[in-house]
Amino acid sequence: MRDGAGTVRAAMNVTVHAAETSVDKLVGDYLPLLLLAASDLSADWALWESRPYAEVGSGRVTGAAGSGRRGPRRDLPREIAGPAA
Repeated sequence: MRDGAGTVRAAMNVTVHAAETSVDKLVGDYLPLLLLAASDLSADWALWESRPYAEVGSGRVTGAAGSGRRGPRRDLPREIAGPAA
C-alpha cells in the first residue's frame, strides 16, 4: 500500500495451506483480488492524507495532512504516528 506521495507504507499478504492451494490458484484467483484491495486502500489512504486538518488548540486549519510536517502525526495514535522528532 502506498500513500498519496507514492511511498510504500504497508504490505498485504494472503495465507493459504500450501498442500491445498496451487500456485495457479494463488496467481489466478487471489492475486487479482489482493492487488485490487491494495489499490483501493492506497486510494483511501491518499484521500485521507489530503484532507484539511486543524491543530488542537490553535483553532486554525493549516493545510493538508501529509504536507511536509516534521515529527509524529499528532492526529494519529502514537503506535501509528511514528517516533517523535
